[in-house]
Amino acid sequence: MTQATREVDLIMQNMDVSMTQQEQQEVQEEILKLLEPVPQPQDSGVHADQVMPKD
Repeated sequence: MTQATREVDLIMQNMDVSMTQQEQQEVQEEILKLLEPVPQPQDSGVHADQVMPKD
């Protein structure tokens, strides 16, 4: 069981809403999507020291 899944379980327990299994599954999937790390944008070739020159 992943850390994210444990978090989702806690969230679901804390919500304490009477939902159908189907609804719970959908909410769980939405939360997991939100918890997923955002993919890093492709390197544009411009680096921080080019954008903000060091003094």
